[in-house]
Amino acid sequence: MSDTTIYSDETGKFGKTYNVFAITDEKKEPLLLGLREMSNKSSKTTLDTLKEIISDISEAQGTGGGTKIISKIKNTMSDRAATEVAFNRLLADYRTEIMPEIVTNRDAMGENQESISKLNNFFCGLHLLVHFAEVAAKAINKFEIVNRKSSADDNDSTSLSSLPLDSGTDDSHEAQTIQFLRVCSKCFSRGGDEKSGCYSKFKSYCDARNQKVRFVRFRGNQFNIVFLVGQILFFHKDRISDFFQKYHEPSNSLQKAVGNGLKYPVIIAASRVLGLISKLISTPLWRMLESKISILDMNEHYRTLVKYLGNIAQDASKFLDGSVFPFNAEVIKRDDVFECLTQSDDTDALALPLAQCVCLALKEMLQSMVKDHLPGGEHWDVTMQKRRESESVIPHNKLPEFIFGQLDFLLRYRPNATTIVNEAFVMYSLNTTSEWLKNLDPTEKEELLASSRKEGRLVRTRFRQQCQEIHQERLRRMEEKKRQIEERRRRELARKSKLSDRIMYHGLWQTRLEIEENFKSLSNVSAQREALKTQLLFRKNVLKQYVSDKKVYCLTKKNLHGKSQPLSVEELKQNLTTLVDAALLNLTEEDSDPCRPLLVGKQVSHIFSEGTYTGKIISVVPGYSKWYNIVYDGDTAVYTYTLQDDYLQGNLTVII
Repeated sequence: MSDTTIYSDETGKFGKTYNVFAITDEKKEPLLLGLREMSNKSSKTTLDTLKEIISDISEAQGTGGGTKIISKIKNTMSDRAATEVAFNRLLADYRTEIMPEIVTNRDAMGENQESISKLNNFFCGLHLLVHFAEVAAKAINKFEIVNRKSSADDNDSTSLSSLPLDSGTDDSHEAQTIQFLRVCSKCFSRGGDEKSGCYSKFKSYCDARNQKVRFVRFRGNQFNIVFLVGQILFFHKDRISDFFQKYHEPSNSLQKAVGNGLKYPVIIAASRVLGLISKLISTPLWRMLESKISILDMNEHYRTLVKYLGNIAQDASKFLDGSVFPFNAEVIKRDDVFECLTQSDDTDALALPLAQCVCLALKEMLQSMVKDHLPGGEHWDVTMQKRRESESVIPHNKLPEFIFGQLDFLLRYRPNATTIVNEAFVMYSLNTTSEWLKNLDPTEKEELLASSRKEGRLVRTRFRQQCQEIHQERLRRMEEKKRQIEERRRRELARKSKLSDRIMYHGLWQTRLEIEENFKSLSNVSAQREALKTQLLFRKNVLKQYVSDKKVYCLTKKNLHGKSQPLSVEELKQNLTTLVDAALLNLTEEDSDPCRPLLVGKQVSHIFSEGTYTGKIISVVPGYSKWYNIVYDGDTAVYTYTLQDDYLQGNLTVII
């Protein structure tokens, strides 16, 4: 076994972090190295876990087999997560470090040293489909926003502005088309929503018309699900409307949302565009990636797809009629759904610009994600040696996902089983250990099994030690996190204390009149600027005043050249006025508490570190019932404090 590829990925299950390492040979046959629990998912911890697995293999084999496995690795396959990218770099450094232990004549190799140590880093092609969905959703969301604005200007009753949806997500920034696809999936898929859905009734309706209910659940389907449900919705839209109008009156909010959503042309047009992407781009790409194609042979397909998306971004008419394909025709499934999607109808006017918008976004994303496979990239014009080295690479990272699927089943089926037992079960199955044992000489087989039984106690002892180390590492990281939190709170308190000291000099400006009077009393622009900045920062960091537009707290802005420049005094003043007006909109009354009297209007004695002062509490700060305005005897200035805490601590006494 030489020029192998290592596959790695991490996941969280039942509060624990797991990592899997597997390799494939030049025949793309998989072999599981290990499935381990980790204290965290950092790249360093991932490498330490791999070293631990390699050490276990070397000890079991007794001939340094683990390090030899590392030396044979020439390629990596992972997703594009930052931790995986960092792990690839650490693995390359580790491999370079241990190479002299295996290749004894390395010093005599001259120019070959670098080629021996170099790793070819590849990334999962199927994860492109996930990024396709994310980018398409953002583009559709922008299109919907523009449509809402133009429809509002034209008083169009079919705009999306009043569409009520409950998709089960809390993301208010998600495109309403995507939310609607989730709603339809819950309503019509098998096991989608057992309470409010109507799968069985819609299935009977479709069966009577020799059609299948094609809807599937979002849950458990990571790749291509948005595009797939888009094509299904567009295919079934007329049947759903007929079903609700004639055979089943919507009886709950989920079904009513489906009925209402079908009235909005933008959603129907967007589902058509998503469906065409599924038929012409994402599904054919998926089929190719899961075929026996070489990952380097994907280069030309990626370049063709980028060019295709660029052309569609200019003119999507041939995309809508399905007359131009980015890939070979044999990977395009031209069924009744395809014919429905490519038939011209009243959605053309919206689908054309939307398709161009989405395809432009997909092109820009694809150029960035697969730049190594495009002209000028690292994997574009390769040598025959690199092509031979990459023969073991599967163009996707589904192998770890498959192993995690088995782990998930085992954790649910027998939740009390330890990680080492689950690892052994999966490894025995994936590595076809039973076939290997059958081919052994009977005597050798019995000796090997007897030796393994004897080592079982040692293996379990080592596993318990590893679990204890993970536990200790988690405690260490918790203590480190605790220290960071304490340090952050200390800095926050120091900042608030500094702002409070500065606000005492000017007082808290709480009305437009106070802003004007105090602003005019300052002698120069510099003093005015500092006073306004203090007022804004105090409201942001101490009062924590909420505003929908966070820009009112900004002290700088971008100029025409993209560089930051300070806001003018008038702009700062306008921002402060906006905050003051927003606070005055809320009628604020003092909080009542059985542990203390009402404080407004009371004469009080207030204890400070430098002495005791008497004064009168005149009001609460508008919008902030825990902050009080107080005037001390012999001083005309108005001071602002959280006096409730002082009263409970005994530092404030009511005189009358």
